[in-house]
Amino acid sequence: MHIVQNLASPEILGRVLALEFCLARLSETAAALAAGRLEDSGRSNSEISYLSAGIAAFFFAFWSYYHISGRGAAQRRFNDDRKEEVPFTVTPDDHTHTIA
Repeated sequence: MHIVQNLASPEILGRVLALEFCLARLSETAAALAAGRLEDSGRSNSEISYLSAGIAAFFFAFWSYYHISGRGAAQRRFNDDRKEEVPFTVTPDDHTHTIA
């Protein structure tokens, strides 16, 4: 299951997932805009690719360190094997509706 779904309470889960989706689209737009501006300024496609790879390598190293040090989703409280059951009861509908 997605880590955001585990951390957000059910009351605000839709808002949290909408915010995550919005930020992902905003990041994609910013990356496309930055790549376009770099290309318009005379940078070659290989230079833009190397810059993108460098940024990705930085974030990979940062997240790997963060995860290995136990501060990310590697914490035991986020990976509890016990699944909590949500009580769900169905009550019969006592009202009958007839169409005249």
